[in-house]
Amino acid sequence: MFPARNKESIDWDTVNRLAHENPDFSDFLKYITEDCKLGKVKSEYDRVYSLEDISKYISSKGIKPMVK
Repeated sequence: MFPARNKESIDWDTVNRLAHENPDFSDFLKYITEDCKLGKVKSEYDRVYSLEDISKYISSKGIKPMVK
């Protein structure tokens, strides 16, 4: 596994490949585009979990934290 890195720009080749290979991702991009044009959120997206929710989930599944 490799750690995630922040990038200043979007890798559009990868976005296009993912949209072509994954219909769900393609639909997600369409919803984002529509919502940006409207200036409001009309689509439904996945819930964004708080750190507390994530901690509870990790504990409930018995997942050990990664230690460096």
